[in-house]
Amino acid sequence: MAVFAILAMVSGVLRNARSLRRIPLDAGMVAAQISLTNKLYEGSQSGDFGNMYQDYSWEADTYEPPGATNGLFQVDIIVRCRGIQKPVDVMSIWLYRPESPPPR
Repeated sequence: MAVFAILAMVSGVLRNARSLRRIPLDAGMVAAQISLTNKLYEGSQSGDFGNMYQDYSWEADTYEPPGATNGLFQVDIIVRCRGIQKPVDVMSIWLYRPESPPPR
């Protein structure tokens, strides 16, 4: 019985340790947030990830590719960490948002 009690305790400790592990940071988090809007505007945006990832920030450039006039946008996302020159993650997504205002 003591062996089963110890095994149950170790299993509980491992489960708690897994729940404390941080989720890996990637540009998909920013892409998911940007994709929630019905309208996109050409230009740059930037932000951070709050208290969860204090040293990280993101930048996104939104534009209609040359020749596209139907509401198809490309969004280039870069995630950076303070003190590291190389980007942590880079992603490009395409979003169809026909309700967006035309570019200037």
